[in-house]
Amino acid sequence: MVLPDGMSYRVLVLPQIARIRPELLRKIRDLVAGGVTLIGPKPNLSPSLQGGYPRADAEVQALANEIWGDLDGVQRNRHFVGKGLVTWGLPPGLVVAQPDPQLINPLTGALPPETVQASLNLAKDAEFAGPLDASIVWIHRRTSDADIYFVANRRDRAQEIGARFRVAGKEAELWHPDTGDIEPASYTIENGRTTVPLHLEARESVFVVFRLPAAHPSRTLPPITSKTVATVTGSWDVSFPPKWGAPDKVQLGQLESWTTNADEGVKYFSGTATYTKSVQAAPSWFGQGARLWLDLGAVGDIAEVSVNGKTAGILWKPPYRIEVTDSLKPGANQLEIKVTNQWNNRIAGDRGATPDKRVLAQAGGRGGGFGGRGGGLANSGLLGPVTVVATTTASSPN
Repeated sequence: MVLPDGMSYRVLVLPQIARIRPELLRKIRDLVAGGVTLIGPKPNLSPSLQGGYPRADAEVQALANEIWGDLDGVQRNRHFVGKGLVTWGLPPGLVVAQPDPQLINPLTGALPPETVQASLNLAKDAEFAGPLDASIVWIHRRTSDADIYFVANRRDRAQEIGARFRVAGKEAELWHPDTGDIEPASYTIENGRTTVPLHLEARESVFVVFRLPAAHPSRTLPPITSKTVATVTGSWDVSFPPKWGAPDKVQLGQLESWTTNADEGVKYFSGTATYTKSVQAAPSWFGQGARLWLDLGAVGDIAEVSVNGKTAGILWKPPYRIEVTDSLKPGANQLEIKVTNQWNNRIAGDRGATPDKRVLAQAGGRGGGFGGRGGGLANSGLLGPVTVVATTTASSPN
C-alpha cells in the first residue's frame, strides 16, 4: 500500500473488533486482492444503522466470507484472496513461547494480531520499552534522505522510554515541535535496529529524526544533572486589569489558586493577571557551563515570563520551565509573570451574581456546562512552587 504522503506498507493489521462498516470492508477487500497482507479477526456486523438494518449486517457478513473464507482463527488460519494473504490466529503446529493468557480471545481462542505478526517474521517499525501502562503513540514518515518518527506520551506524568526503530546506519536527533530546537540523541545501532533512550514529560511529543550518516554504531551523550538552587518564597504582588471584576492590585502571602481567594472578584476572575516579585540571585548560581531555568511548578493556564524587563517566553504546557541564563544576574532581579486562565470561572461567577455585579454582558446562557455559582471552578493563576534550577552536563565543571 502506498499512501499519498509516500509511505508504503506491506501489512494491514486490524484491531480486535467484530464490527466494521461495509464501506470500509469493501476497501479492505480491494487492498487484499491487490496484494496486501491482512492480519485480524473476521467481522460479522456493522456498527452503524446506515444502509438499513439488517441489510448492512448482511453485507458485512457477505464481504467477510469473501475475504476470510472459512477461517476460524484456531484451526484454519490462512486464506489467499487475489494477490493478497489473509491471516487470523496462528497456523496449526506453530508454537509461540508462553503467550499471555490475557491476550487470547476468550471467544475464539485466537491470539492477537501482534502475535501473528511476530510469527510471520515481520519486524515492528517501532517498539517502546517502559512502564507497563506506558501510553506511547507514534507515526513514521520517510523522505528522500530521512526517516522521521513522531512520538507522543499520552500520560499525565513523565516517562523514561527505550525506543527502538527499524532504521540503521544513521545517527538519531531529537526535534522539539514546541520550540523548534534540534539536539543530538544517544543511540545504539544493532541488528538493523536503532535504540534511542527518550525522556518524555507529561503529554510531551518529539520528532526522532534519522538523516545523518552514523560515524559510529553507538553514541552516549554525557548526562545532564539538575539541581534546585533556590525556592522563591514570600509574597507576590498581583495586578488585575480594570473593569474585570477583580481589584486593581492584591498581595498574596503565598501562591494559591485564585478560586480560593476570599475576594469574589479574584475568585471568579478570568483574564490575564500580572505577578511581580524581586528575587536575589546568589553568585554561586552562575557556575561555568551552568544553565539556569525558572520553574513555575503548576500554572492555570498560560504564563508569559519576563526577567529584568527581558521576555523569556510563553509557557502553555507542563513542564512550566523556561531558561533564564541570559536574563538573570547576580543580585536583585525583577520577575514579571503574566498568567492567563480559562473563562469558565467568570461565567460561573456571573451566573449567580445580580445584574449590577456581572462582568460579562451575558452570564453564559442557561443550563449546565459550568455548574452553579462556585461549582466546577478551574484552578487558576500561578500555583507554584517557583524554583530556580541549574543544569550542567557531566563534562562541564560544577
